[in-house]
Amino acid sequence: MFAALLLTVSGALAFRALTRDDVDRASTDPRPVTVTTGTTPEFSDPLADPRPAVAPFEGLTEARVTVDDEALRVVIADEPDERQQGLRERDSLGPYDAMLFVFPEDTDGPFTMSRVPVDLDVRWLSVDGRVVSETRMAACPDGDDQSCPRYEPGATYRFALETIAAG
Repeated sequence: MFAALLLTVSGALAFRALTRDDVDRASTDPRPVTVTTGTTPEFSDPLADPRPAVAPFEGLTEARVTVDDEALRVVIADEPDERQQGLRERDSLGPYDAMLFVFPEDTDGPFTMSRVPVDLDVRWLSVDGRVVSETRMAACPDGDDQSCPRYEPGATYRFALETIAAG
């Protein structure tokens, strides 16, 4: 479970418990940083200062995310067509560690692996960064949205973080 949220105005966000060293490092970062260490983390807009994504995700934006002390570079899918495309027809994230799906409001919609050639791990996150559900989704490279399994989070969420499944 993520105990706290650290979010920079530049769009980098971190979900984890913070230590005094984290606060010291954050204060040397030239970008403004909001640090919250309570049980109810403050949340800021992850798209406040978007950075352009690079190949193979030109046209999208990117951010930095820390999950369980692991820093991740993520590409952001925040528009309906970007979320619909997701990682379809991709077997690699290129220079990225994950794709972060950002929804404008809470949702409980399922995910499908239609035309995705590799297994993915997904974590659905609440508006305050707490994991509400997670699962491994099986590749369905030749299927469509009707024939591939639907993965239901079983709770409302605001974000979904997809990574290539570890062996």
